[in-house]
Amino acid sequence: MQAGTQIKVVVRLSNVDGQELSAIRLQPQTDAVFCAPTDPSTSIISAILAGDTSIVMGKPHEIRPGAIIQLAGAFDNQHRLHVKQVVILSGYVRISESPCAQ
Repeated sequence: MQAGTQIKVVVRLSNVDGQELSAIRLQPQTDAVFCAPTDPSTSIISAILAGDTSIVMGKPHEIRPGAIIQLAGAFDNQHRLHVKQVVILSGYVRISESPCAQ
């Protein structure tokens, strides 16, 4: 993605280190079911929460590894997503047992 590209993406968090997140991009199968890629290394997203990041649904303590969340923001020159908005989706959506179809 080019710097400045705005995106809204659903991910499963794999690592949380302070304000820095690492996640696997999920693909929608339905409104409530997402699938993970067969090769997760091809769908890694690095993200940074800013001081002005808003959490629209959920609480900050829910931003932890394994959580399913929606991130909205813009990419920088180093392909990191600067997050403006977080929506916690854990408990509302699930990940399919089957990987995404190729």
